[in-house]
Order: sequence, then structure tokens, then C-alpha cells
Amino acid sequence: MTSVKLDNNPILKDMKQAIKVIILMILSSVDHSEGAIRPVIICQGEERKIQCKENTIIIINSATFGRRTLTTCPRFGIWKQFCGEHNNVLKKIKMQCDGTNVCSLRASTKDYAHPCQGIPVYLNIRYNCISGCTGETFKCTKRSKKCLPTSKRCDGKRDCQNGSDERKCECKSNQFECAASKKCISKYLRCNQIPDCPDESDEKNCECRADEFRCKTSTICIPESQKCNGKNDCADGSDEINCGCRSNEFQCETSKRCISKTLKCNRQQNCDDGSDEKNCECKSNQFECTASKKCISKYLRCNQIPDCPDESDEKNCECQADEFRCKTSTICIPNSQKCNGKNDCADGSDEISCGCRSNEFQCKTSKRCISEKLKCDRQQNCDDGSDEKNCDCASNEFQCKTSRKCIPATLECNRKLDCQDESDEQNCNCEVDEFRCTTSTLCIPLSLRCNDRRDCTDGSDEKNCRCKSNEFECETSTACISKTLQCDQNEDCKDGSDERNCPEVQCGVSHVVPQLSNCRLRIVGGCKAIPHSWPWVVQLLLRYDKNSNFTHECGGAILNSRFVITATHCFLSENDIKQWQIRAGSHYKGRSESSNQIRLIKKKTPLFNPTSNILDRDITILEVKTPFVFNTHVRPVCLPERHPRKGDKCAVVGWGTTKGTGHDDILKQTPMPIEDTQTCNNTSNLKGDITDYMFCGGFKEGKNDACQGDSGGPLMCVDGDKYRLQGIVSWGIDCAKPNLPGVYADVFKVLAWIKTVIGMK
Repeated sequence: MTSVKLDNNPILKDMKQAIKVIILMILSSVDHSEGAIRPVIICQGEERKIQCKENTIIIINSATFGRRTLTTCPRFGIWKQFCGEHNNVLKKIKMQCDGTNVCSLRASTKDYAHPCQGIPVYLNIRYNCISGCTGETFKCTKRSKKCLPTSKRCDGKRDCQNGSDERKCECKSNQFECAASKKCISKYLRCNQIPDCPDESDEKNCECRADEFRCKTSTICIPESQKCNGKNDCADGSDEINCGCRSNEFQCETSKRCISKTLKCNRQQNCDDGSDEKNCECKSNQFECTASKKCISKYLRCNQIPDCPDESDEKNCECQADEFRCKTSTICIPNSQKCNGKNDCADGSDEISCGCRSNEFQCKTSKRCISEKLKCDRQQNCDDGSDEKNCDCASNEFQCKTSRKCIPATLECNRKLDCQDESDEQNCNCEVDEFRCTTSTLCIPLSLRCNDRRDCTDGSDEKNCRCKSNEFECETSTACISKTLQCDQNEDCKDGSDERNCPEVQCGVSHVVPQLSNCRLRIVGGCKAIPHSWPWVVQLLLRYDKNSNFTHECGGAILNSRFVITATHCFLSENDIKQWQIRAGSHYKGRSESSNQIRLIKKKTPLFNPTSNILDRDITILEVKTPFVFNTHVRPVCLPERHPRKGDKCAVVGWGTTKGTGHDDILKQTPMPIEDTQTCNNTSNLKGDITDYMFCGGFKEGKNDACQGDSGGPLMCVDGDKYRLQGIVSWGIDCAKPNLPGVYADVFKVLAWIKTVIGMK
């Protein structure tokens, strides 16, 4: 009997193929009637349509893009999630499908960012169909008849093709309507010196309303309720002037400043004009100045030093009958304090001619009495040393020639002066590597000669010094120092001559010229910067608790000796400024260098952002507690004078991640061309995400880009012989990928605000 192999039957093969085609056709298009929410799974590389019946529209409820644990992407059933999903695709899919009758979707990492590590990629959609435009939707007029969620009505973006969703929109009571675009912005953005409307109408006709107060040196209006509330709501503090003082306060006469009443008549001048110390009654142990009525200590009277402004404390200085007048001053002390064993007069005259007891020794010059036990105790207790004269020294001691003082014999010829007359260092032989002082016969190491320090009492070790060609000679001391120490803003010569006639520190000019030629490596991989060629670039170091070390988190740039600029989003992980440090003068990321200047943060001032997108206006200014000292390793960058343009020669530097391509621990640099903002914003990956406070930079083919850890660092452009700060590293999709340029916060856009914060006119 002959067996039949069904697998080789051509008819069955055709039937199987036909069934597969029918199944794929069914799965490629999903049509649901009006009613419950329906799920749709679209696997990587597949394109499927979701479709509602006639006269009904699609409303997307949820949309996620992620990966699953299975090695294949099943279209049915529930399975365990492998890793986190990207929920940011909901906005894109709602814009594409909401209000339509049919919508085609494709699961691809080209359309959506890579979700995470895993095997199969999937797009998970949940939607339902509703009849026409319901109360929760808005219907576009004329041809499209498209239905949109009411949340897209009057949101400042054109969602209907004819723009009917943005017509006849009224702004809320806490908003301002732009003149041309009718766009609604926050009321607090009006007259803040930063244009937020496309036509800049929010910065025109800046007059305050009847219920508002206008700050004196700016056009900013604040609510009247914030005037005289004890807080400086105006940057110039004008809202707290001429406010009067509370019942528990005293008002200074000239400045009108309010101070606590407890500071009035406290014998300290707290008002600049001294009005808090006028008309005060003095205590019994005080003297009242004639003109100012100021109270001073009674013991300051007649001390030959005028303590009153009118010098009335030094007039009519006569002692009472029960007082003693000090010899070299006009101070009077009670007679009971004379010859009491204590110097109540500064010159000790109250203890002269008193005679000494049998158990006391009288000093020769001052006539002061000291205990007999203090005589010849190897310590000078009399000012003239008479208590240590004519004393016999022990066999293990050396006696000074003039004072006859006894010192340990080991101190003789020890290269230190222990006797006042230097007799302990006389008749001593100097070694070959020593220098003998001319008059004192003291021997000092040769290394101490010509070191700009006087080691010989006669200064002979600093005379007749000559400097080499690579050294600088101090003017008065003739000491030699390295020429690299000249004009470094540190006085290395005692007379300060190494810091005279120095040019002023210029912004944007490095002592070591940066080299960007042939640097077309990725900053991700690292084109090493020449050490200290970017002296204005700083590290922001963070520690998460008191027991951990500070580690690199973000970059920044020095604006002047007190202020640093960086990105606001750097502080999302930790907002407490006590957990941060700023390190300037660095080349290596994770090690200390002698050129480092470490500063703590005194104040953090972020740019006001009324939107929920923290990357919009991603700029923060930090004030340091101790000013930077400018030198060859630490300098400021220049502020911009115009917007960045395509064709500008610019660069980005930082210590960010290199994706395993080397040089993680040193400062890296890369040239960075400026991209046209409109073109950048029209790309499929960045469409609509670039705001007026951002611009793009990068190469079309990728390769050069900033990455994680570079955030907050500067994008600088060449202007003659200077570098000007044009942007702050803000955000991007992945690092150094083709057609995905980096996005930077625009510094020139908020230049007026920056100058106000740092006090620059």
C-alpha cells in the first residue's frame, strides 16, 4: 500500500498559504464598534490600522512603547512586563489618531525612542469609538470635520487644519493675551523684561494697575499686597522703602531702615547715621559724650585716646581726692588700687615706690614686685630680665653672655637663636651646605638663601641675590620667584611687585589657547582638551548623604568671581544646595589638583518657568559663598552680544559619558556647528519640541555631541580673540546619533535677566 505524504501535497500547500494571508489581513486591520475600550498590540516592523464605524471617531485612552520577556511578540493574551515602558508616545499617537475615523500605526524605534534593553519591541494601544463629536470633544469647521478632545481647544497650538480650534479664545483672569497671535500666557510674565509673546506685546505699555505697585528700577509690577510685607519682592527692594516701622521696631533717621528696639541705646551703632544711639541715658559706670550723648565706659575717660566724636572724654581731666593719677596718662584709679600687687595703670605706675615684702623680688627698672621663687627660674618674669641676672647655671646648661640667662646646653649651636644677644650661636662652625649670617654668626641651610624670607636677623641671607632668565626678581627684596607666578593674582613677593602692572583679567580669553583643529571625534568618545585651556568651565559635584563622597553630576561656566551659570534640570535629583560643591580649575574629573578652587553655593536662582516642561528655560544661576580668585587656571567667560547663527565657530566641552570610547576622566571638547532652529524643529524626531528659549547644534551625520554628565556645561562661540557663552547643554535624544541634534538653552534670549541677577549694568 502506498502512503501519502500530505506535506508534499501542492494543493494543501496552497490552502495553508491562503489561510495565512487571510489571518494576516484580519490582524492588520482592527474595526471596533462603538462601546468598550479595546486593546491593540502591534509588533515591531508591523503596520496596522485601527478603524471605527461610520459616523464614529477614535479616542486614544492609552499608548505605550516597550519590550516584553518573550522571544516573540504575541498578538493576544497577557504576559509579564520585562522592563519600563515609554509613556511619552501617548501624546504623539493622540495627535495622530484622536478625532479620526481610521488611523494607521507602525511599531518602530525610528518613530519612537528606544524603550530599554530587551528582545521584542511592541506598541500597546487602548482606544474606543464614540459617536460624532460628544461633549468631551471639539469639531473642526469646514472640510475636515475632525473631532478633537476639548483639552486641545485654545491651547496655543493649531490642531485643526484651518486653525478653527484656536479662534475666539478668551484668556483667563490670571493670563495675558498676546496682541497678534492671541496666545494666552501667565499674567506674571507681563513686563518682566523677557519677551514671551511672538510679537513681544507682553513687554509693551508696561503700566501698573491700581491694585499693583511698580518696582523703582524696573518695569515689573507686583500686587499691592506684597508691598511692605517684610520681603524684597522687587529686585531693587523698592517695595520695602518708606513703609514705616512696627511697634517693636526703631526707624533710623536718614535711611528710614527699621531695626529691633532692643538695638536702641545698646552702645553699638546699628543705624548708619548713629541715630539709634542718640538721646540715651548713661549708666553709673559710664560717661556721656557732650554733643552726641553717646555712652562710653567710665574707664575710657582721660586715657589720652578720644572715644567721643567731640573728644569731650579727654577734657577737664582732674582726679578726685580719693583717686590716684597714672603717671604717663590722665587715667584716674581709686586709691585703694595703688600698691595692691596688680597693674591697674597701663604703665604700672600704681605699683612703683611701694616696696617689696621679704618673700618678694623687686624688678630693677619697673620696681615691680614678683615672688622670690620666680628669681633664677630660667624664665624672664621682669620686663628687663633682672630676675634672671647673676644666676649660676648648672653643668648641663649654657649661660647667655649679656643677660646671664641659663638655657639647656643642647640649644647651643642648634641653628636657632635662643639667647637675645645670639651668644648661643657664636663661635659655631657652619657646614658645607650652610650659609653664615654676616653679623649674627648664625648658620642657616643654603636652601633658605634668596627665598624672599628673612632667616638671618640682619637680613644678609636675602642680599646680593640674582635671578635666572625664567625667574622674576622682586623689587625691594631682590628675591627670585618663577615667572609663572607673575600676574597670577597671588602676591608671591612680600612687596607685591609680582602683581603690579598686570593687564586686567579678560573674559573669554584663556592663558592656554584651545586647539579644536582635527577634533572631529565624538565628545562621547572624547577629543582631549589641552589642560586648563577652558578656565571658565567648572564641575558641579553632588553627594546624596553626609557619609558619601562628592561626585561629578553636571557642568557649568563662570560668569564673574561670584556667579556660575548651569542647567536647571541638574537639580532634579537633589535640590538642597548644601549637598553640592563647585570645583573650578579642573582638568581631571575624579581627582584633586593644585589648581582647584572649591566653593560652596550661597544661593540658587532658576529662571522663572510657568510651563510644566522643566527643559523650557533650562537655566539657573548659582552664587558662591567665597569669590573665585582669577588666575591662569580660573577665569570668566564672556556673555553673548547676539543670538547664535548658523556658520558660527562654536565648541562644547565637558566631563560627560564617553559610551566606552575612552578618556572618561578628563575634560573633552568638540566643535559644534549651529543648526537652523526652524529646520531642526521640523524634523520627525524633534517636531514641535524646540521652544523660543532653545536652539539646536550638531552634525547631520551625528558623531559630535554632548552626552550625560555634560548637562549645564557651556556652548561657546568665537568672537575675535574671545569666547562668548551662547548656550547651556540641556537635552537631546540619545547621544551623537544622525539627524538627532543636541538642544541648548539660549543664553542671549534671557540676557537682561542674567545681568539683573549678577548685578551687571
